[in-house]
Amino acid sequence: MALPPLNFPNVHPDEDAKNLRDAMKGVGTDEKTLIKIIFNRSRQQLAVISQAFSAKYHKDLKKELKSETSGWFKKLLVYRFKTPYELKKRHLLKAVKGVGTNERILIDALAFTPNAEMAALKNEKGLTHKVLNDLSGHFKDAINDLFGADRSENPQINPVELDIDVKTLYAAGERKVGTDEKTFIKILTNKAPWYDQALNVAYKKERGHSLEKAIEKEFSGSLRDLLLALLQPPYEYWADRVFADLHGAGTNDKELVYIFSYFEKNELKLIEQIFNSRHPKHMKDMLKADLSGHYEKAILELLGY
Repeated sequence: MALPPLNFPNVHPDEDAKNLRDAMKGVGTDEKTLIKIIFNRSRQQLAVISQAFSAKYHKDLKKELKSETSGWFKKLLVYRFKTPYELKKRHLLKAVKGVGTNERILIDALAFTPNAEMAALKNEKGLTHKVLNDLSGHFKDAINDLFGADRSENPQINPVELDIDVKTLYAAGERKVGTDEKTFIKILTNKAPWYDQALNVAYKKERGHSLEKAIEKEFSGSLRDLLLALLQPPYEYWADRVFADLHGAGTNDKELVYIFSYFEKNELKLIEQIFNSRHPKHMKDMLKADLSGHYEKAILELLGY
C-alpha cells in the first residue's frame, strides 16, 4: 500500500495561537478547539504555532496544555509538539526507568531506526549505558548490535549474499539441535530492514516456510519479538502493534499514545489501512470500543474521522 499524501491546511500561526489561548482562557477548557487545531497540523506547523503563542502571550504552550488537560489526552496533546527523535529518546529512557525493563518499548524504538538517528541516540549522554545496563543475555547482545549504528543501508540486495545468509541461518537454527543465537543476531541486526524482509521471503522459497516461522519455533521471549520485528515492513509492524494494544483485556494506552504521537496523519492512515486488511475488526471500531472522551476524539481526529 502506498503512503497517502500529507495534506494540511494553510495555517495562520497567530490566529491558531489566539484560538488555542481562548480555548484555555477562563473557567473550563474548550477541548473541541484544541483537538480541531492540534490534530490537524503538521509537526512543523505546530512548532511555528508554539513560537507564535510564546511571542504573543509570553507563555509556554505545552505548559498551558498540561495545566488545562489531563490523562492520556494531555499526553497525546503535548507529545504532538515533540519531534519523533525526542519521542524516541524519551521512550527509551522510560523503558528502563524504575524496577524492571519494558523490552517491548525498546523493540518499538530501535527495530527500524536508521544509522544516522541511531548514532545520535548513541551520543546522548548516558542513554546507551542506561539501556544496556538494564539488559542481559542474547537480547542485550542484539540491542547492543543495533546501537552500533552500522547496519548495511545499501539499497541494492545481492542475491548471492541472500542465498548464503539463508543457508547460514538454516544451519544455525532448524538444521541443528539447539540454536546458534549469535548467528541470527549478527545477520539480522546488521542488515537493512528491506534486506531482512527479502531474507524472510528467500528463506520461504528455499525451505518451504518463512524465516518468521523458523524464529517462532527456535526462539522465545523478547529476543524472538525483536528478531520478528526486524523481518517486518515497518508499517505492518505498527499495524500489528495497534491491534495488540487494543486486543484482549485492557488497553495499552502507553504504546497507543506513542504511536499516535510519533507518526504523521498520512502514516497513521496507512497503518489503519494495513490494520484493516490484516485483522478481523476495523481499527476505528476497536478504538471506539476501547477509548473514551477527548482521548478517543483526538485519536479519531488524527485518522480523519
